[in-house]
Amino acid sequence: MAKNTLTVSRKDPRTRKSVPLASFTLDRNGKVHEDYQDRRYRHDISRGIRMFGKVFKPEDGPKFMAALEKAYRASSLFDVARS
Repeated sequence: MAKNTLTVSRKDPRTRKSVPLASFTLDRNGKVHEDYQDRRYRHDISRGIRMFGKVFKPEDGPKFMAALEKAYRASSLFDVARS
């Protein structure tokens, strides 16, 4: 069974290392499973990702994963890895 997993990491400006914030896994049923390492980041995601005039939340499944990848990959403060 193939799973899509996105791992979001924050780049530490002092050490230039990636600090993992959360990982999101999309299963075959289109449900997103969340695993947070930073509680502050959990609060940001619960408000949703605003893109193209819409707000995407984890309940939206694949749409949320696509918005998450586009929004955070465009920022120089975060790393997004897909596995």
